[in-house]
Amino acid sequence: MNNLCSWSTAIGGLAFLLLGLLGPISVSAQNTVSVNVSVEIVEPLTIEKTSDLSFGNILIDSDGGTVSFDADGNIQMTGGLTFLNSGSQPVQASFNISGRPGTGINIELPQEVILIHPDGHEIILDGITPNTDADPTLDADGKIDFLLNGTLHVLQNQESGDYSGTFIVTVNYN
Repeated sequence: MNNLCSWSTAIGGLAFLLLGLLGPISVSAQNTVSVNVSVEIVEPLTIEKTSDLSFGNILIDSDGGTVSFDADGNIQMTGGLTFLNSGSQPVQASFNISGRPGTGINIELPQEVILIHPDGHEIILDGITPNTDADPTLDADGKIDFLLNGTLHVLQNQESGDYSGTFIVTVNYN
């Protein structure tokens, strides 16, 4: 029986030694965490044109010149140009934008527009800018209104008649 006890003690010691060599065995519970997912669907920007840009009726006296609007919307002329009070009146282009309240927007405008006479003569409109801050933001109701201005360059020997052109105004969220 002594052999049997020695033998079982040796096997137990060997098992203990093997378990020690394998290193500590750790048993851990599985850990989990939950993740919240959210999204806000933002209404697209809408833009409505409420008036087109018109420089009215202009008479060329002797020299060409430029025509634009001042900050108060009054017509300004340089050179040998005179505004005629009869007929078409000058009007700044005006727009209403609607979207997500308090969000910044970007107004994209062309650098230059060519107005064409029916006979193919041209007048250049450039310096097209909105009367907004450099970084316009929609108000608490999600709205902003703005006017456009630009400078019309009339040549000294500009052909008389109607000149017209079209350009695109694009608005995006910042």
